[in-house]
Amino acid sequence: MQIRLLWTAGLPIVVAGCLGLVGCRAGQQEPEVLSLSPGSPGTRAATLALGRKQGYDPNIGAAARTLVDDSLDVTLEPMDNAFATDSARLGRGVVVARLINHSRLALKRLGLAPGATTYWLIYRKGDQLLSDFIADAPDSSYDRTGVTTLMHRPKRPWKQSIAQWQSPGDVEGLGAGAMLMAATSSQPWTTCNPFGCCKPAD
Repeated sequence: MQIRLLWTAGLPIVVAGCLGLVGCRAGQQEPEVLSLSPGSPGTRAATLALGRKQGYDPNIGAAARTLVDDSLDVTLEPMDNAFATDSARLGRGVVVARLINHSRLALKRLGLAPGATTYWLIYRKGDQLLSDFIADAPDSSYDRTGVTTLMHRPKRPWKQSIAQWQSPGDVEGLGAGAMLMAATSSQPWTTCNPFGCCKPAD
C-alpha cells in the first residue's frame, strides 16, 4: 500500500494507492480459510463453524434456485467474497457457497440432508482441487467428501460472487459455461477465484 499526501487549499489529504494487485480489492475482505487441514480430525466441525459465520448472497441472479434431479428444491448461494479467493487460500480450504435444501428428501451426491443447509468447501491436495459437501446435520451420514473439482477460466476477472446450476457437460451450441435454471443431474457452479469458477466433476 502506498500512502501519499496531496495539498488542497492548504490542507493535507491522504490518498492511498495500490502497488500491484495484492491486498487491494476495493474493500473486499479476503475469504477466511479453514482452521484445520481438510481431511484431518475435526475438519467437519471446523467446516460447519466457518460456513455458519460467513455471509452469503441470497439474491437470485447471484444465487440460484432449481429442482435438482427433478425432485429436490435447492437454493445455491455464493459466499460474499468467494470471487476474491486467491490460489493459496483456496488450496488451504474455503467454504465458497451453501446449498439450502427446501425439500424433505436427501441427495448424497451433493451432501444434502432433508430440510438442511450444506456447506461447500473447496481445497487442494497435490495438484487436484477437491470439494467436500458438509451437511449441517447431527452426524456425517449425508456428507460427501473428496469430490474431484474442475476450475474453468473466465475471459475477464470476476467482480462479484455468483453461483448457478449447470447441466453436466457442454450444452449444444452454448459451450460448458451455459447456465441452466433446471436440469436433471444439475451441478452446482460458483466463482471461486478472481480468474476461476468451480464445479464438481461428477
